[in-house]
Amino acid sequence: MDRLLKLGYTNLWIDLGLLTKQVLNEQLKEFDKSDDKNTEHYRYETFRKFLTIKKILTDNELSNYIKVAKSDEDEIMANSAILDILTEIELTNFQFDKVCSEIEELGLGPSAQKTISQQKLLRR
Repeated sequence: MDRLLKLGYTNLWIDLGLLTKQVLNEQLKEFDKSDDKNTEHYRYETFRKFLTIKKILTDNELSNYIKVAKSDEDEIMANSAILDILTEIELTNFQFDKVCSEIEELGLGPSAQKTISQQKLLRR
């Protein structure tokens, strides 16, 4: 648990499949050697890698990703991770509507609304 907390992770990250022990170990080594002690950078990198590897998410994976993001202590980073879903994942109509609803619920600003509008146009 202490190893998770060092980078701001919780058990939820591992339990829901966004973080592996191998990635955690690699990040901890990098963190110890690096001047970058901003733990949100490491968590955001994990979100980005997850989306890069997946490209398509099941409804359950999408819900888990959003749940982990919404539980993160760094709200700005977490909101960016949720917005990334719109541009990085091939979403079903149901998933797209779910992500848009989550973004609206979070009350993100005009740039988020612009991203939603752009993605709606691209989906047509």
